[in-house]
Parts: sequence; C-alpha cells; structure tokens
Amino acid sequence: MDTLSPVLAMAGTAQVGTALALFLKAKKGSKIRQQISGTIVPAIFGIGEPLIYGVTLVRPRAFASSCVGAATGAIFFGLLPLFGVNIGKTALGPSGLLAAPLMTSNHGIGLGVGLYLLGSVITYCTGFVAT
Repeated sequence: MDTLSPVLAMAGTAQVGTALALFLKAKKGSKIRQQISGTIVPAIFGIGEPLIYGVTLVRPRAFASSCVGAATGAIFFGLLPLFGVNIGKTALGPSGLLAAPLMTSNHGIGLGVGLYLLGSVITYCTGFVAT
C-alpha cells in the first residue's frame, strides 16, 4: 500500500477548490472563466496540469491559497496514523476522484475510500475558502 499517494493527490484537489472560487468571483464572459471551464473537469479526475499552469500558477495569490488547501488535506492524511488508520493506494494509477476506488486502509477498503473522499472534500473546501 502506497501511503504517500493520498497526500500527494491533495495538491491537485486544492487546485480544483481554488479554481471554483475564482470562477465564482470572475465576471461572466471573462477570460478566466473560459480557462477554468476548459480545465476543471480534467482536474477533478486527476489531470491537474492545465489548471495549474493555465490558471493558478499565473496568479500568485490563487496559487498560494491552493497551497494552503493542499497543506490542510495533507495534514488530514498525516494525522490519520495517530488514530491507528493507515490509508493508501493499492496500485499505481490515477489521482483525483478516479483514485478513490484504489484506496484501502488497514481496516478495509470501505474505510479507505471514505476517508479519501472526506479528505478530498476538506481540501476542496479549504482551497475554496482560502481563495
């Protein structure tokens, strides 16, 4: 089981939360809305490079807020072993929401998937609020 994978996946997950906040803050028909609408769906499913390089990295405050979101998600997964739960991916493969079925824990697959989705929601929300 690869226990580092959920921590690393939170970087892309936080980008999605940040992009959603930028999308809601932007005016209708603006360039940033067009950029986000073309990159958000692939980012949700784990292909975050277009969103990172095209939207958030060119906006330093947005990138910093996504770093805050990613750190929050990483802290969530980092604290789980203190409660006796190790979560990780069983095989190499995608990140984002597509990685959820590959997650497992030392207490079973259901708990691994559930905690991964909970960590993703926490990271989405933190990236959104920080932006």
